[in-house]
Amino acid sequence: MVPWRRAGSLTFAPRIAASSATSPARMTKQSMAYLVEALAEGGYVTIQPDPTDGRAKSVCLTARGQKVSETLVRLSRKVEADFSALLDPGKMAMLRELLSDLAIALDSTER
Repeated sequence: MVPWRRAGSLTFAPRIAASSATSPARMTKQSMAYLVEALAEGGYVTIQPDPTDGRAKSVCLTARGQKVSETLVRLSRKVEADFSALLDPGKMAMLRELLSDLAIALDSTER
């Protein structure tokens, strides 16, 4: 099963060096390699030699991966808009902060 929460760092660039995705995803290189391999096996990305650095690998979304990425972004924006309609701006800011804190806490338990 692909951990989609972690795959988010790959969703905004059509081509990204696998090593540069580790920082925004707050993952180790080994964890990112495992994630990228799972995404490749599922047909969501391809892994190719980096055109600028022969030692590195580039990860590219496939058409299937792009479709999933667009769906996740669209659904995420809809949920955020729905929540924003229900909460005043201060509470919405608090919710974002709490969710960020939760993501960081979850990351620390996965290492």
